[in-house]
Amino acid sequence: CALPFVAGLVIGIAFGYAGASLPFVISLLSDIPEAERAPWYFLAYAMGYIGMMLSPTHLCYLLTVQYFNSSLIRAYRYIAPIAACSACVILLLFGLYRYLY
Repeated sequence: CALPFVAGLVIGIAFGYAGASLPFVISLLSDIPEAERAPWYFLAYAMGYIGMMLSPTHLCYLLTVQYFNSSLIRAYRYIAPIAACSACVILLLFGLYRYLY
């Protein structure tokens, strides 16, 4: 879950973090039975997405900050709590999915 998050944070675009980190995640999960891999794939993709949303290199984020004449730091005050809540929900769903299946 950390590798996709860091890749999303560094790259800032969905196909970039997916292409850079998900092959490693898939190879790391090869020992787990195929039926039990889905929650791990969900967790990896979702954490990469949160990393992408927090990335200062995300183009939508940069254009929005420029358009509204704001600063990156001021915008993070609004984005960080939403990302933290999203991460909590993702972890709850991951735990629930692993518990049920």
